[in-house]
Amino acid sequence: MAKATTFIRKLNENKAEENNQAIAEMMEELANNRQAIMEGIHILKGLHDIGALQALQALLEQRTAIGEIAIQQVNQPKMHNVIKNAMTAFGFLSSLDPQKMNTLLDGVSQGFDRIPETNEKQSLWALQKRFWTQEIRASLTVVVNFLDGMGEAFLRREKER
Repeated sequence: MAKATTFIRKLNENKAEENNQAIAEMMEELANNRQAIMEGIHILKGLHDIGALQALQALLEQRTAIGEIAIQQVNQPKMHNVIKNAMTAFGFLSSLDPQKMNTLLDGVSQGFDRIPETNEKQSLWALQKRFWTQEIRASLTVVVNFLDGMGEAFLRREKER
């Protein structure tokens, strides 16, 4: 039968050899990633030039006080409403069909493009003629359908109460 192991001898490398090996590995990585490191240095220099690094340093030094202020601000009742509204808005946006939203926003953009620079008044007769155009009727149909759907939601909410 084999003898029980009672003593484990670790191989201790010389501390100087470990340091030299670590430095050699670091130098090799620096050489292999020269372009990325140079770009990183340029970014850091730019941040230093505009004072961003000093601001970040001050932020880190005062992190406890800043954290207390942030928590005080978040704990205000109005901030709870802001957070709830933001979550509701994100939920709403996630429920929308992206194609429909894209079409709607394209229409809004084109509508803004057609707003006249001056406040030219149109006669009622000219406005009435425009109501018969295909574009106006399409827009009115969308608005009426939108109002219909919004009204359904309001009535459904009233019934739930």
